[in-house]
Amino acid sequence: PRFTILPPAQAAPPAAQISLARGEDYQQLVAKVLAPLGGMGQFVKPGDRVVIKPNIGWDRSPDQGANTHPLVVRTVVSQALEAGAKQVLVFDRTCNEERRCYASSGIEEAVRSLKDDRARIENIDQRKFVPVEISRGKALTRWEIYKDALDCDCYINVPVAKHHGLSGLTLGLKNAMGVIGGNRGRLHQN
Repeated sequence: PRFTILPPAQAAPPAAQISLARGEDYQQLVAKVLAPLGGMGQFVKPGDRVVIKPNIGWDRSPDQGANTHPLVVRTVVSQALEAGAKQVLVFDRTCNEERRCYASSGIEEAVRSLKDDRARIENIDQRKFVPVEISRGKALTRWEIYKDALDCDCYINVPVAKHHGLSGLTLGLKNAMGVIGGNRGRLHQN
């Protein structure tokens, strides 16, 4: 199949919504963040195939803060299931060795601990990267993106806030590099 990123529609985009919560209980924090946005049901509809994309890029433990916290991921997966998702996939194209990243981050165990066949953490399958045309691209007009991220009904980006030499702070856009193929380092130039 061939995918194309289309130019944005001419209609005005919806107003941005931001929700913030503080505390130490990750399950309560996720609920507090989602509540003013209308809850997970605003994003996940019954029968949806959902991709939850945390940062699992590094072979680091949760206390090192390099990846999305596993309790945040577990809670987001759980809430997507409660909203009626028929399938929830969790994956990342890691920077360090994939099996170590999934295990050390605690995210693999967090997803499996739900004991729900609808929720799966999967290793990236290199055969699933498909070329996508970027119609309004300048320096970049085509790139490979992970098919499961393109095919899902709901894509939930769950980054970790951290520093980066080129941008200062990385969040959702940088985390999306975990669904693109090829030499991702090229994206740091031009």
